[in-house]
Amino acid sequence: MGRVDGSLFREVEKQRLADRAAEEENLRRSMQGIGVRAAMARAEPVADDPTPTKPRSKKRAVSAGGGGGDRTPAKSFDPGDLNEEYALVTIGAGVMIVRERADGPIDDRIRLMSPGAFKLKLGNQFAGRKTIAEAWLTSPGRRDYDGVEFYPDPDGAAGTDGYLNLWHGFSVQPVQKAGGYSTFEDHMLANVWR
Repeated sequence: MGRVDGSLFREVEKQRLADRAAEEENLRRSMQGIGVRAAMARAEPVADDPTPTKPRSKKRAVSAGGGGGDRTPAKSFDPGDLNEEYALVTIGAGVMIVRERADGPIDDRIRLMSPGAFKLKLGNQFAGRKTIAEAWLTSPGRRDYDGVEFYPDPDGAAGTDGYLNLWHGFSVQPVQKAGGYSTFEDHMLANVWR
């Protein structure tokens, strides 16, 4: 049973630090943008602008689409819905969110993201007063692991309890051909095993 080597951990930690710096920069920019948007909302329409403007309501609109900054309506939250695709994994001294998509491209079936990136990704979907990301992260029913391993076992034995096994089987199934492996055997005998 093999654990993921140190180079992966260093790469994940480097990505986590880069994500954190990007999140802090985005937050700083959005905080500056709040002041700009508030000033623009109070500004009078330009005389040359032919589009009529509606006065802004003090209350925030609730829409089903969730786009444009509107809140999606509150819905019942079940951590199992997110557990099918996401898991929290301890890597080194930190944690990462793992997104598993069995139907994704082969090189993108498992993706790591920082908790901040996870909150941004699901930040426009709400469960009550919290985003579903915050609700899932604080839920005792969320799926989480103590670490990551790569444990291919042909006998089907489970890996280490509490660890996310990156082995999910072969991506293709062998096909039995008439004549077996005679072409390959011929190549091995003629070229490799001289």
